[in-house]
Amino acid sequence: MNSILFRPELWSDFVISEAEQKELLKNIEITREKMILSAVKKGRIHPDTIRLSEALDVLLNQYHADRKGD
Repeated sequence: MNSILFRPELWSDFVISEAEQKELLKNIEITREKMILSAVKKGRIHPDTIRLSEALDVLLNQYHADRKGD
């Protein structure tokens, strides 16, 4: 079977280091702050606010996926 689940030697490719996790959390906080400021200044449905919200979703999904690997 070629599934990655059965190839533990490949699991390390999906595990992030503590430093990478801290950087990811920093990026989440920065993006969240930018999104809030954009919503206050431009409105919640402004394209910039929506773009930042989508970027935050990606970062949060990455964080939660990485946490499942712990």
